Amino acid sequence: MLWAHAGLLGILALATGNGLVHSLVESSVVASFAVAAALTHFNRRASTLFAALGLLTSSAVLVHLFHGRIEMHFSYFVMVGIVTLYQDWLPLLASITYVVLQHGIGGVINSSLVYDHASAIEHPWRWAAVHGGFILAMSAVGLVSWRMNEAFQIQLSERETKLAETLSQLNATLDSTADGILVVSNAGLVTNFNEQFASLFGLGADVCAPISRADLMAIILPLMKDPQAFVRSLADVVEHRHAHASEVVQLVDGRIFDFYCIPQVVQGVAVGRVWSIRDITARTNLENALTHQAFHDSLTNLANKALFKDRVSHALDRAARDIGRVAVMFVDLDGFKTINDGLGHTVGDELLAAVAERFRSCLAPGDTAARLGGDEFAFLIEDVEDDHALERTAQRLLDELKPPFVIGVRDVYVRASLGIARAHPGDVYDQLLRNADLAMYAAKRHGKNRFETYTPGSHADPLAKLDLETSMRRGLDGDEFTVHYQPVIDLASGRIVGAEALARWHNPQHGTIPPVTFIPVAEDIGLISKLGEHVLRTACAQVVDWQADGLLAPGFSISVNLSTLQLEDDDLVDRVASVLQQSGLPADHLVLEITESCLMSDNDKNIQTLVALRALGVRIAIDDFGTGYSSLSYLQHFPVDILKIDRSFVATIQAGAEDASLAPAIVSLADSLSLRVVAEGVETELQADTLNALGCQLAQGYFFAHPGSAQTMREMLGRVPSSV
Repeated sequence: MLWAHAGLLGILALATGNGLVHSLVESSVVASFAVAAALTHFNRRASTLFAALGLLTSSAVLVHLFHGRIEMHFSYFVMVGIVTLYQDWLPLLASITYVVLQHGIGGVINSSLVYDHASAIEHPWRWAAVHGGFILAMSAVGLVSWRMNEAFQIQLSERETKLAETLSQLNATLDSTADGILVVSNAGLVTNFNEQFASLFGLGADVCAPISRADLMAIILPLMKDPQAFVRSLADVVEHRHAHASEVVQLVDGRIFDFYCIPQVVQGVAVGRVWSIRDITARTNLENALTHQAFHDSLTNLANKALFKDRVSHALDRAARDIGRVAVMFVDLDGFKTINDGLGHTVGDELLAAVAERFRSCLAPGDTAARLGGDEFAFLIEDVEDDHALERTAQRLLDELKPPFVIGVRDVYVRASLGIARAHPGDVYDQLLRNADLAMYAAKRHGKNRFETYTPGSHADPLAKLDLETSMRRGLDGDEFTVHYQPVIDLASGRIVGAEALARWHNPQHGTIPPVTFIPVAEDIGLISKLGEHVLRTACAQVVDWQADGLLAPGFSISVNLSTLQLEDDDLVDRVASVLQQSGLPADHLVLEITESCLMSDNDKNIQTLVALRALGVRIAIDDFGTGYSSLSYLQHFPVDILKIDRSFVATIQAGAEDASLAPAIVSLADSLSLRVVAEGVETELQADTLNALGCQLAQGYFFAHPGSAQTMREMLGRVPSSV
């Protein structure tokens, strides 16, 4: 401003008729103050002081050029007003002092250069004071404005400081959050985004706000698996400015983002949108894993019972008009318990996983394989063409098990029994699965390693079977199972020399249930060992009790039956030893009876078990001899003490019956092997006499006594002499 005044005053001096030198002198005075202000720019107060004096000097030169004309004195007021803008006391006081002194001294030296009226010329100091007063009054107004401005500046500074702090906290908060934040105006301008947003989408340092939405979309859309779907959602969001929106987006690299946006509202007007983007990959994967775990078997990764039931139910609904196109297969591995117990649960688990993998390869893409638990598998077959197609699938499943499974360094063989059930009108999941289960048990009864197809009315009522299983479990825990005894008679003396212990079940709901009904069920549901141990423990304790009362003849023995499953139990020998020790019964008073089929089911292993039992002192009897596989060569290898002639051969001993010759042959065979013989099912005096004549030592049957309770047996033993 001073430089401008210096130039303008020089031009004005020339225009008012002053010479060049005079004009240069006038402008140079002002220019000198401009030079001084520039040289002291590093010191604001000194620089403003020189600038203020220079401005007032410009007013003095202007008044001088117009010979003190009163109108030119207004220039002082303008300059003082400008000086007031500096908001500094030093230049302001210097300016007032300058005006007073310049008017006073100038008026004394040459009043015509300062004033153009007589009163001021005669009294320069008086008018100097007047001018000073006016300047001071005007300065007071400026001072008030100055102070108000100072207060405003202070408030503004404080607000700016608070705003800066708030913005700093907001930016720090946005950058520290795990969510990416994006702010977009209605005009399509990205006004801000945080560091996490840049990190989520891999934005470089060259990408910064503000940036157009189109440019940003060009960067992030190629990262999305379905960018067009996101563009459609974005268009809907832009159209509805006040709506909240959410979108789950999957990226091509597998990550999953949750986009959520709300309107940015200023004074009730939506001016843009704020987006929150969160990486939910880990959470989604966990949810998917938990869902998969809830509906799949963790060992085999096949469908579990819940998922299988859901799929069968939906298949039945879809095929309501052609229900026969849906079928279920139920598979149970044969002898898996022996493998699991003998080789360990780890091998068992590996075998189940390998079996599942083979089963999976046999099915069509639309079919479902499931593991229902343990060694039980089920298959849903849809779009069934006919029974032959089902049978081919069933045989293919069984054939897949024929090659050995290599588990570690061991070859493991396993077979299965399979049941097929096609859906019928009105069938639901539970009914269809029960039908397949019944067919599977039929396959087991018919020799295992085969399949059977369910036909209505051809199998036992599944509800009755289930009820029987439940009742048996409860009965074993209660007192429903008892032991009855049938005496064994010495044919030569007629004395009671032993007894066979037989399980009996009286259920409060079903009444007396025969062994032929409950024994197979106990084997199927894994309770035969528990039932057998109950009979063994009860019988041994009872014999010791009779012995203590002096009721038994010398050498009295108690016979207890063993099933195939019990013989295959690795703990059998230890359990028998424990029962003998706890009851106090001498081992040679116990006879364990096994069938021929049981004896031949696993030759080497069963021989070892029988040898171990014989080592305890227990005697071994073959029950129902003559109905199975035994021959002279087999009997020579097995540790057997007693042969029990099956009742079918005893029944042929009638007057003139030709088949009676079989009984003498068995007695002769036993004699040659030094084995004792017990004839079962003796019902007539003729049979007893004939057997005695043949050299058969012992017998039992209805001719002598029916099986009875412990009290009945006690009464028989209490007779004198101990004979029947």
